[in-house]
Amino acid sequence: MDLHLEGKVVILTGGFKGVGKGIALRLAKRGASWRLSTATTAPPSSSTPK
Repeated sequence: MDLHLEGKVVILTGGFKGVGKGIALRLAKRGASWRLSTATTAPPSSSTPK
């Protein structure tokens, strides 16, 4: 399925691990730019998608 994500920006909440991380990685592979949102002030772990 082509979601036409090239040039789109997606805002994710809960994208640091688990299902959210998987979604972030798939969006990136399909050409989307994305931003993560968190409610904590702790720095992200080393497992944060790049």
